[in-house]
Amino acid sequence: MKMRLLISVTLAAELFASGLCPAQGTIMSNLGLTPTGSLGVGSDSWIAQQFFSEYNANNTSAYVVTSVQLLMDPGSGNPGGFTVSIYSGSSGPQKDLGALSGPDPSAGGLFTYTSSGITLLPYNNINPPTDYFIVVTGATPVGQGAYAWSAESGHGDTVGNNNWFMTMFITRRSTA
Repeated sequence: MKMRLLISVTLAAELFASGLCPAQGTIMSNLGLTPTGSLGVGSDSWIAQQFFSEYNANNTSAYVVTSVQLLMDPGSGNPGGFTVSIYSGSSGPQKDLGALSGPDPSAGGLFTYTSSGITLLPYNNINPPTDYFIVVTGATPVGQGAYAWSAESGHGDTVGNNNWFMTMFITRRSTA
């Protein structure tokens, strides 16, 4: 199962230093695939969708995440405190790179979360491979109210665009 999302970025190359307007675009999306269910998100159950860059010796430009779109199903109970962040790590989300801001998705639908810029490094001769994660959580326990992140399945282990790939989701439920 993969969580349903679109990651939009601004290409951050030497264009920033020159003051020119950088290119913008989508690095990957699986929003066009058919939803097959959803998973609950709360303070005792966060979900992370892994994505990563394919090795490319010629790609030396960093990417700056400016927005992420999430397809959410209607929540249950009375959820609150929804957060979206991007993490990096080699064996799961380890380092918080920054939070994105946006609306409460408890009603369900397609929601956009934005940032002023979270830098992702490409995998090349200079940068080692790095896994990135979209992490979503809530402030209320799932038993009191859960957000529902829409998911799809059946399209292999990865889906990719523009040398970026999404893998299976990772979920972790705390023991608290």
